[in-house]
Amino acid sequence: NDANGEGWRNPTGRIVTPGEATWAYIEAALRAELAVVESASPGTRNDLLNRASYNLGRFPQLNRAALGDVLVEAAVRAGLPEREARRTARSGLTGARDGG
Repeated sequence: NDANGEGWRNPTGRIVTPGEATWAYIEAALRAELAVVESASPGTRNDLLNRASYNLGRFPQLNRAALGDVLVEAAVRAGLPEREARRTARSGLTGARDGG
């Protein structure tokens, strides 16, 4: 932490506030989960989409509707039918909201 307790210095020497760090973490998690879903092979797509939906759905900072849309888009790019992708994303997001 810096001397004022308002953040910490990142490797470039810039002070990063806790809010900035949270968003950077969320953005990195979003990019990573979308990459996993987009690169999923047949037989793994549904499970990986469900896991990604659950993992990302645990971030209350994210808009659930928009999150569902980008997850479905990634799954469709991987070859999952849109209807199945929507159902699976909704299931994972609901599980995250309900705590498991």
